[in-house]
Amino acid sequence: MWYHGGSGYKILEGRLETIIQMKSLPEDRILERRMLILKKIRVLILLMITLSLSTAG
Repeated sequence: MWYHGGSGYKILEGRLETIIQMKSLPEDRILERRMLILKKIRVLILLMITLSLSTAG
C-alpha cells in the first residue's frame, strides 16, 4: 500500500474495513472501495498540483 500513514491510522482503517464488511453487501463494498481509491487519487493529484505551484511560484 502506497499510503504513508502511521500504524495507528492503519489500525483505524482496518477497523473501518471490518465495520464496512459487516454492514454492507459485496457490491456496496466494491463501490465503497472505488470511492476510497478515487478520494486518495484526488488528494494525491491536489498535493502534486500544490507542490508544483509552490516550487514554480
